[in-house]
Amino acid sequence: MVFDEHRKKAEELAERAQSGLREGKTAEALAAYTELLSLFEKSNDPEAQARVFNNIGLMLTRINRYDEAMKNFQAALGIFKRLGKSLHIAEQWGNIGSVHRDMNEHEQALKSYNRALPLYEKLGHSEGMADQYTNIAYIHAVGNRPEEALDWYRKALPLYEQAGAERKAEITRQNIGNLARSSG
Repeated sequence: MVFDEHRKKAEELAERAQSGLREGKTAEALAAYTELLSLFEKSNDPEAQARVFNNIGLMLTRINRYDEAMKNFQAALGIFKRLGKSLHIAEQWGNIGSVHRDMNEHEQALKSYNRALPLYEKLGHSEGMADQYTNIAYIHAVGNRPEEALDWYRKALPLYEQAGAERKAEITRQNIGNLARSSG
C-alpha cells in the first residue's frame, strides 16, 4: 500500500514538473522537482534521486542558471558513480561539459567531454560517442581550429547514421559543409 501511494505521488509530481516546463512555468516545475527529490530521499531511492538531479540540471541549463545546473549534474554524477551506472556517468560528464561550454569555459568543456567519451566507447554507445565527437568538434570550431573540428564531425556522422539519429546526422552534415566552405 505504501509503495503504491509513493509511486502515485511520484508520478503526480513528475507530471506537475513536466507540465510546468511545457507551460514555461519554471518556478512550478522546480518546486515539483524539489518535492520529488525529497520524496526519493525519504524512500531511499538513489537512482531516482540522481535522475531528478539530472532533470533539474537540464531545466536550469535552459534558463541559463549554469552554476545551479552544474551542482545538480555533479550530484547526479556522484550518485551514478556510487551505483556503478556507466551510461549515466557518461551522460553526466557530457552535461557538465555542455554547461562549461555554455559558460565559455572551453578547456573545461573538453576535459568533461573527454571523460564521457571513453565510457560511451566502452559501452559501444554509438549515439553517445557521436554526441561527444560533435561537442568536441564545436569547441574546436569556436576556437578557430576548423580542420580539427571537421575531423571530429566526420567521425560523428557515420555513428549518427548507424544509430538512426537522422536529425543529428543532418545537422552534422550541415556543420561539415559550413566548415568546409568557410575554411576552404
